[in-house]
Amino acid sequence: MRTHPGRHVCDSRPAVQRHSAWRILLASSAAVCIGCSGGVPPPDISKEPYTGPPLSLQEWDGRQMVVANPPHAGFRIRIDRVLDGWGHQSAYITIREPDPAFTFTPAPVVQRIHTNVHTTTPLLVFARVEDFTGNSPIGAAYSPVRIEPLALSTPSQSPAVKAP
Repeated sequence: MRTHPGRHVCDSRPAVQRHSAWRILLASSAAVCIGCSGGVPPPDISKEPYTGPPLSLQEWDGRQMVVANPPHAGFRIRIDRVLDGWGHQSAYITIREPDPAFTFTPAPVVQRIHTNVHTTTPLLVFARVEDFTGNSPIGAAYSPVRIEPLALSTPSQSPAVKAP
C-alpha cells in the first residue's frame, strides 16, 4: 500500500471527501466575515459652501442625471459614489479643474453624469472641487450643493374638444 507524506495509511477516502470539509469551513467563515462587515462609511461632509460650476438635475430614461455647466471643456467631472439614505439617495461628485499648462476655448459646455437613481427618489448632491493635481482646499470632504429637486414632467393635457 502506498502512503503519502502527511496522510494516514488508513485514510482511504477519496480526495474530494477529504477536502470538502475544509471547503465548507472556508466558505462559511468567508460568509460570516462578509455578513459582519459594516461597509464603507459615507464620505466626510464639509460646512464650506460649494464653489464649483453650476449643477442641476435632469431626467433621462426614468433616472436622474447631474448636469454640470463648467466654463470650458478643461474641467473633468466624475461621480464617486451613490449611497442609499433614509428616504433618499446621495451622489458624491468630484470636479477637477483644468491643468493651466493647457489652453481651452472659453466656451461653456454641458457635462452629464448618470446616477441610476430613479426619478421618484429624492437625490442629494455633494461635490468637491480639486485642482488639476487632485488637491482640494477642503481635503477629502464634500460640500452640499444647493440644487433644485427634479421636477417630473407630466404628459401635457390637451383641451377637450367638444363635439358639435
